[in-house]
Amino acid sequence: MLGSSDYGARVAAYFGLPYCFAWFFTEGRGAREAFQLYRDGYKPSERHPKPHAAVCVWALAADTAEEARRQFASRAKWRLYRDRGEFLPLETPEAAAAHPYTESEKARLESYYDSAFIGTAAEIGDKLRALTETLGVDEIAVVTWAHDDKVQWRSFELLAREFGMTG
Repeated sequence: MLGSSDYGARVAAYFGLPYCFAWFFTEGRGAREAFQLYRDGYKPSERHPKPHAAVCVWALAADTAEEARRQFASRAKWRLYRDRGEFLPLETPEAAAAHPYTESEKARLESYYDSAFIGTAAEIGDKLRALTETLGVDEIAVVTWAHDDKVQWRSFELLAREFGMTG
């Protein structure tokens, strides 16, 4: 079960289901609490005798940290407006970077960059391994959306290589 709140964690625990916290919805807010509720309230089921905790994050890998940061401009602007209740289409990184942000918006954007899973595959790999350890999860899933499909696919390729998932 994918969830981003304590409700989803409680439902998964009650029915003895695997639970995946949607980190990419909340940027991690509530994850630790949800996992604790899930583990504490877990009722084994025939199919799942033990709890199985996973987390799903948004991540973007590129050949350089600078390129990942440039590509992230699209999502950063999208998130800034989403947090205000406005759901805009994903723009090009150039359009997002050229937007006339206020000083407070620039500060908010910088906080997004600081907490995002962006960078080289090795940098993201280190962050994801640390997150896995911190949360004690059994599995991690990655979603990526970018303005350009080639950027998205390159990110998946780099991360697959980082985690030994390519032949």
